Amino acid sequence: FETWRKRRTGLTYLADYIKSQGKKLEDFLGTRPDAELVNALTWLKSNGGVKYKSKIKSLRTHGCVILSQFSQMPDISHSPLIVSFSKGLGIQTIPKAKYPTTWNLQILFDYIQTTKFCKIEEKQKVAMALVVAFSAARMTELVLMKISEMQIMRNQISFKTQTSKGKNKIDHTITFKLRTGLICPIRALRVWLDERKSLKLQSDSL
Repeated sequence: FETWRKRRTGLTYLADYIKSQGKKLEDFLGTRPDAELVNALTWLKSNGGVKYKSKIKSLRTHGCVILSQFSQMPDISHSPLIVSFSKGLGIQTIPKAKYPTTWNLQILFDYIQTTKFCKIEEKQKVAMALVVAFSAARMTELVLMKISEMQIMRNQISFKTQTSKGKNKIDHTITFKLRTGLICPIRALRVWLDERKSLKLQSDSL
């Protein structure tokens, strides 16, 4: 399978575009996310810089995968807009996944929505699954998340964690925002934290 962590690198450019242009995530989840993705690709192209084509290919590839799962357009990579933009830059070929299948998060989300979780272990698994789904955190990053370092607000929860690059340690803050419906890491975390509190668990690890 192709990991979420690998995709996250390409999505950094999309996040930069959304911030700089004041876009809303909802703009990318409707019936024409391909048009929004092309706008992001055009913006990245206009910025130029070193290896800009490599950045564009990364955004196109990972953006198509993610938006195909969460938007109302199931196969964005074959959209005429995406194909035309790619041909214009001479990057028509969309690389195939290293392995023949990818994680389909919608299967996980459908299971969570249709299943009643009663046991404390099940509630913990749901919370951790949604944390990973919405942050792409690896196990080494999850174990560094401490409850004492959580910042809990009404509509968001933030965690501190750390990654390594060579000998360097890089600090990160991962923020989850409240979402409607059952597929919400904040709601799942609150349920899990309430269970921990009722059982008087002392461990500081999430």
